[in-house]
Formats: sequence, C-alpha cells, structure tokens
Amino acid sequence: MTLPNRQIHLDFHTPQLGQPLAEKFNGEEFATTLQGALVQSITLFAKCHHGFAYYDTTLGNKHPDLDFNLLKEQIDACRKVKIQTPVYFSVGYDDYSARLHPEWLQRDAAGRMLYSQGIPISVLEPGYKRLCLNSPYVVYLRQQVAEVLALFGKKIPGLFFDIVRQEPCYCENCVSEMEKQGINLQDEQAVTAFSESVTIRFKKEMSSFIRERKADSGIFYNDGVVGPGLRKNIADYSHFEVEALASSQWGYGYFPVVGRYVKNLEKEFLGMTSKFHIGWSDFGSYKNDAALKYETLLSMAHGGKVSVGDQLYPDGRLQPYTYQRIKQAFTQLARMEPYCEQAVAVADFAILFTKTDEKGRFTEELDGAVSLFKESHYLFDIIDKEMDFSNYPVLILADAAELDEALIEKLNLYVAAGGKIMCSGEAPVKDHRFVLQDFPARYLHSLVNQMDYLKLLQEDIEHIMYLGGNQIEVTENAQVIAEQYSPLFNRTYEHYYGHAQAPIDWSHSTPGIVQNEHYSYFTHSIFRLYHAVAAKFYKDVVVNVLDQFLPQKSVETNLPSTAEIILNYQAQKKCFTVHLFHYVPQRRGHFEKGIDIIEEPLPLENIELKLLLPNTPKRVFKISDAQSVDFTYEAGKLFLKIDQVIGYEMLVIEC
Repeated sequence: MTLPNRQIHLDFHTPQLGQPLAEKFNGEEFATTLQGALVQSITLFAKCHHGFAYYDTTLGNKHPDLDFNLLKEQIDACRKVKIQTPVYFSVGYDDYSARLHPEWLQRDAAGRMLYSQGIPISVLEPGYKRLCLNSPYVVYLRQQVAEVLALFGKKIPGLFFDIVRQEPCYCENCVSEMEKQGINLQDEQAVTAFSESVTIRFKKEMSSFIRERKADSGIFYNDGVVGPGLRKNIADYSHFEVEALASSQWGYGYFPVVGRYVKNLEKEFLGMTSKFHIGWSDFGSYKNDAALKYETLLSMAHGGKVSVGDQLYPDGRLQPYTYQRIKQAFTQLARMEPYCEQAVAVADFAILFTKTDEKGRFTEELDGAVSLFKESHYLFDIIDKEMDFSNYPVLILADAAELDEALIEKLNLYVAAGGKIMCSGEAPVKDHRFVLQDFPARYLHSLVNQMDYLKLLQEDIEHIMYLGGNQIEVTENAQVIAEQYSPLFNRTYEHYYGHAQAPIDWSHSTPGIVQNEHYSYFTHSIFRLYHAVAAKFYKDVVVNVLDQFLPQKSVETNLPSTAEIILNYQAQKKCFTVHLFHYVPQRRGHFEKGIDIIEEPLPLENIELKLLLPNTPKRVFKISDAQSVDFTYEAGKLFLKIDQVIGYEMLVIEC
C-alpha cells in the first residue's frame, strides 16, 4: 500500500452526554474543511475508548446519543473529494464492555483493575479500565471488525487498532491458562513473558482474520511503543505509525530515535503528532505554529508521512481555526513531497541497539547517543541485529547490549570484513569478559567507584565521570587514549567530602579509553552519562575518537549544536536533499515535570556546508523560494554558503 502524505487522526472518545450527538454534522462542510487544509486521509472512529460505536451496529453498543450513521456519512463525504478514510477501533479500552463484563478486565495480582502500564485504578477514579486480550472480549471485538468490514470494507483502506498491549494479568482467564502451561504465578518474569505472548498471538490472529475478509487491508496496532518488539509481529502490520506527541510524555528526544530506526524496517510509516498543546483531547488548546511545522517537517525529512491528531467536538463539527493552522503546515509539506518520496537516508555509521527497557522501549543510553551525534551533525542510522551491518563502516554499541552467540559471530564477521566498532560500558561484555575477537582490552571487574575521573593523555586536567567505569587492562597493539582515576574515596554516611564527590586520587590509574585498528572502547557508560548530564566534555571525547575511526564524513558544517541536518538521496529525481532545522525546544511550565515547548523558529546565519558527493551537481536550489544557491565542487566535495535560514530550509541538489 502507499500511504497518503498528509493525514488527520480524528479522535472521538465521547461519553454519554444526554444530548444529541453530532447534531451539527454536515458531510459537505466536513469534507470541504479537510480538503481546504490539504488533507489526503483521515482516520475515523468505528468504536471509541468508551466502547460506543458510531455506525449502525447490530451488536448493541451504538452511542446512545447518536441517532444516525455518523461513520457512514463521514466516509461517504470524504470519498466524494477523494480523501481516504481508515477506520479506528479502541481495543484495550472499552467501558461499555467493562461494565457488562467485569470478568473481561485485566487485573493485577491483588485483583485490582488495571488502567495503563500496570497501574491499578479504582471504581471511583476517572479513567478507562484495560480489557484482557486473553478473554472472550476478543470474540466480541472480532464481531465488530467483521461487521465494519462487511459494511465499509470496499470503501476504506484499512484499520487502526489502539491500546494493543497486554500487561501482566492475573484475571481468571490468564491464571487458568498459565496454570495449564505450568507457569509459576509468583515468577514475575514468566508472567510478563506470558502477557507478551498474548499480545503477539492477538495481533497474528486478528491480522489473519482481517485478511481473510479484506486481503489488501491496511493494519496497524498501536501500543505506544515502536521498537524491537515489532519484529515479533512485523508481518502482521501493513505500515507503522509513530505516536510522538512532543509536548506530552514523549518529548522532543523521542522521534529522532524512533524515526531513525523505523525507516529501516522496510515498511512505510507515519509520524504522528497532534494539534493540541498537551497530549490528546486537550480542548481549547493549540500547538504553537513553529512546533507543528517542526514536528511534521521532521517526520517527512526522516522518510515518513505525517499524521496530525485532532478531536471532534460533540456537535460533530470540525473547528475551522484548527484546520487553518494545519493548512499552514501541510502547505509547506506539499512543497517538499516530490523530493521526499522514497528518499533514502545518507548515513556514515549506525548505532546497533539490542536492548530495551522493561516496557520494550528504547533506553536512556540510546537516547543519549542520538542526542550526542545529532548535536554534532553526524549522519547515522539506528539498526537492530536482524539488519545488514555491511552498509556501515562503523557500528556503535552504546553502553549495554544483549549478546547472544549468533550476534557475537555476526559482529566478529563484520570486523573481519573491515568494519569497526565503537563501544562503551557493558556493551561488549558477557559473563564478565569481553567476547569480541581481537578486542583491545581484558575485562578485570565492573565499576568499584560511584563516580571517578577521566584524564586524556594530552591534557593536564581531569574530568568527573558521574558514574564509575569498568576496570580493564590493555592488550598488545592497543593504544590508551585516556586514563581512569579513582576518587580518594566513595561518598558514604561515614566518609564524605564537602557537597559532592571526593577529589581525584592521582596515585593509581587504569585505562579509561582504549583503541586498536578494529575497536575503540570507553570503560564508562558514556552515552547514559550524556543523557543524564549533557556534559560537553563527554560529547567532545566521543566525537574525537569517532572521527579517527570514520573513513569519511559526508557532512562538515559550522552549524551550532542546536541545529539539525539530515541528508537524503532520491533516485527517482536523481537528487540529494539537505534538511536544515533550527527549532530549539525549552522545558517550560510545571505540569508534571514540565513540558517541551517550541515557540518560534530561530535564525541561522552564514551557514557553511561541505558535502561529500560523487558527481558535480547540475544545480542547487532552496525549496522555500526556488532560488538557486551558488556552489563550488572539487575533489568530490560540494561547498555551499547560505546567508540565513529561519527555522527550516530544504536544499535540493540536482545531480
């Protein structure tokens, strides 16, 4: 399938209000508003979190305030103006079913109902209760899906399933099945593994069920996580949608990580933001124009399509003001699209991740690595162990890894073929030893200091490392780049120094950074440290070591660390595209822990770019005004100067 570029995800989670629902809906007005905002697709609701259907159903759950077939009229109105209409189902939340069948709810070990991520919820708390995917609820859900496909299957491109995640569940159904399988209910890891198998089974069976009825149906399951867990069900998805609401719990660090990974999964994907200031259903709020443009442009620059979330008001009308703002962002996207379709990212190296947190999400060390390299204007991908390593001259293993025998062999073969590995912390360690061939160090033991110090050989000063490093000794033919020193003592209740750590003990050192022709190794978890405190020294030392390893850099620039650069190649038009961004998030407000805000685009002045290109370009121009840019080309490098960019610019390099 080919995803439309500019999409709306129209939430309509509406409880019973005791007044006519969607009474002001007008199909022609609805479609005209969307068309005027350059919308190409809109996801519409079959069933919401409250469990109510918005079409004429035989299953008894039609919204009690709705007296006509809203979904049908929405679909028909959009089809007249050639706007696609995928259909939404809430899976994990269904209050209608929860009230009728409390035995279908997920429960924790104490028998309490679950809300989200294992959090219990009481009867008196506002919020949805999680349905169990190992209960008869699934049969009821399939009846809904079959009904919608029978009614609308020929008119819709596919289905969007939301809240598709089984938490560790101790309901009667799950306990019974786990006991039959011989699972120890007191073993939390075993129960978690069982819950994961329930999610995997649900997706496989639902996709098969759908494809029997609509072979070409689009299918996406949203559980708030796009990560390596997708591998277990990748055939059950038609595409991916990356929910990344930056001014909510996701923040602005999330999409740059996930976008770099998901684009390598060989399926189309959407980057999803929302029009709201905070999260979803934040009525009366509007994302800052600069933020909406940045988030949508960034998705397209990373090879994705764009989805903007909105919430339909109870009267059934779209808010014109919202779509005026969306139109501004979509107009800018429309100019870019011809040069972004099927574009491939240029990458000089890849971060290989093999480990996620307990929820299947990317980890702090990966976040830290992406921030560090993005701020330093490197071009890089994020890959998993199933992907091809040979495309990259250097791999980064950031701080932690799960090294099975197959991956160890694959990494050794990669190095034997000329590849190089930069690694840190525990990433190359298994069973208390370094397990990669020809490694430049021997593992002695893990960290003994809460914090310690790192001193580069060419410097006279030490640098605090806010997390201690491993103890190693160097092997033959390896070079020591930095030494690791202990503090005088660790800080305890009986022995402490001032307000912070004790100063350096100069009497003894061990290697802190070592390197040979195949590997560079940092004894510290340098990327987790950068994520935690963002010390510039950590970034500088990683950059200096990496530059020695990389055979070449595709981009050199004078951009500040607050700017971003992405370089893609599009074979169809035989052009490279340079995406320059300067939108700087700030943590503002005191909502929860504060939220990331982008209020205005910031200017970049006197930009210098040096790009490694195979041939002399025919022309370079700016997408904003189609004006040509002067350049020189010599020895395989393109030299450009741009006087000013405010927020964003795309340069097209015709080859």
